[in-house]
Amino acid sequence: MEVVPVSQESLSIGHLANTYAASNVFQEYQEKMAANTLKRHNDDLALFSQFLTHVGMTKETLLEDCAEWQGITFGLVEAFKRWQLDQGYAIASINAHLSTVKVYAKLATKAGILSSEAYAMIKMVSGYRHKEGQASNPVDSWKKVVFWRKRNKEASLAREEGESERSYDQEYILRKCA
Repeated sequence: MEVVPVSQESLSIGHLANTYAASNVFQEYQEKMAANTLKRHNDDLALFSQFLTHVGMTKETLLEDCAEWQGITFGLVEAFKRWQLDQGYAIASINAHLSTVKVYAKLATKAGILSSEAYAMIKMVSGYRHKEGQASNPVDSWKKVVFWRKRNKEASLAREEGESERSYDQEYILRKCA
C-alpha cells in the first residue's frame, strides 16, 4: 500500500472549512424553513429551555447558539418527555417538541458540540404512541373515568325510562359524532 503525502496547507484549509460550516449550521438550516416552522421551533426550544431551568440548567439561546447544546444528554431529553406528560401536554405536542429537540441535537452534533455517541443516545429517545400516552397520562386517565361514569349514569337513566341499552348506545354514538 502506497502512502500518499498530504500537504499541511490542505489540512488547514479543510479544518477552516469545517470550522466555518460548524459555526453556521443552525443559520443554514433555519434559512430553509418557513416562518411558521421557525416560530414553532422557537416555541418548542423555549419549552425545553424552561424544563432545563426547572432542573437547574440555564440554556436560553438553544435556537441560535449551537454551543448552548453542550451538556445536553439523552437523560435530559427523556426527562423532558416525561415532564411534559406530567404537565398535561397532549401526546401530539410532546412528540412534536421531542422531534424539534432531536433535530437541533443533530445539528449540534454536526457542529461538533455533541459527540456522535451522545446524539445516538438522544436519537433513541422515542415519543409516545397515542395509546401509551393515554395509559400513562393522569389527566387523560381522569377524563376517561369521568366519561365512563357519565356514560354509565346516562345508561342507567335510560334503562329506568324503559329504553333498551342498544337504542341508548346508538343514540349516544350519534350524539358524540354530531
